[in-house]
Amino acid sequence: MSPGYSIPLVDISQESERQTIVVTTTYGHWTKGEEAYIVSVRFSLEELDAKPART
Repeated sequence: MSPGYSIPLVDISQESERQTIVVTTTYGHWTKGEEAYIVSVRFSLEELDAKPART
């Protein structure tokens, strides 16, 4: 696992191939002039590691 975070949400030790998937959900006004709505995003820790660092 990458340094900087540890997210053991579910014990998946029985699985043959481990992959941590993070799902985050939020509610708000995301588009001007539209009602508030829910947005969910799903990603793996490997996807986060592959992103370039923000400066």
